Amino acid sequence: MKKIFLCLILITILLSTYNLSFSVCPPGWDSYNYTYAYRDQNNQECYITVYYCFTTLPSGTFVVKVDMIQVQIPCGFQVVGQQDFWEDFYNRLGDTAIYYGGTFPPCDDVHSPIKYMEIRKANCWKLHNLGGNTGLGRLVDCGYIGQCIWHYKVCSNYAFTPPKNEKIPLGRTAISGENCSSTPPVVPPQGYGWGDEWWTECYIISCYE
Repeated sequence: MKKIFLCLILITILLSTYNLSFSVCPPGWDSYNYTYAYRDQNNQECYITVYYCFTTLPSGTFVVKVDMIQVQIPCGFQVVGQQDFWEDFYNRLGDTAIYYGGTFPPCDDVHSPIKYMEIRKANCWKLHNLGGNTGLGRLVDCGYIGQCIWHYKVCSNYAFTPPKNEKIPLGRTAISGENCSSTPPVVPPQGYGWGDEWWTECYIISCYE
C-alpha cells in the first residue's frame, strides 16, 4: 500500500510538471489554466485546456494573454479548425477570466469608473504533437508581434448574491506582425503518425475566424 501511495504521488508530480512546462508569463503577471469540453466531428467530447496569463495594467485595464493551448489528440486539432470555434473559445475564456478576476465596478452605476478587459491572442500558431502515449497536443504561438485583441467592458452585477461579473463586447483589433502561412497544416504531417512527436510550420489564425 505504501509503494502504491508513493507511486501515485510521483505520477501526480510528473504530470503537473509536464503540463505546466510551457506556461511562461511575463514578470509580474499571474497564470491560470482551465479546461473546456467541445464536441468533435463525431459528436464525441474533446477536452481543451487553455493556459493564460493575466494582469491589471497601470491604466486599470484587465488583460488576459493566451499562453498555450493543450488539446486531446487527434480530436483537439480537428476541433480548433472548426468554423466559429475561436469565437466561442474567447467567449468562454472571457467568462472564466472575469469569474476569477475579483469584483469590478457596479454595472448599474453610471458614476463608477469604467473597467475594460482585453483578451490577447497571437496571430500565428504551430501545432506540436507530443507523441508517445500522452494523447496530447499543443498549440504554441509563433510570437506576439502580430496579435488579435478582443475588447470588453466589465462590471459586477450586484443584483446577484454573490455579485455576478459580466462582460460587454466592444469589438476587436487586428495587429499585423509575423509572416506565416494562411493555410492550416495537414495533420499528421506526411511520414508521421499520432504516436510520433512532430511540429508543424506556423500558420495564421485570423482575428475573424
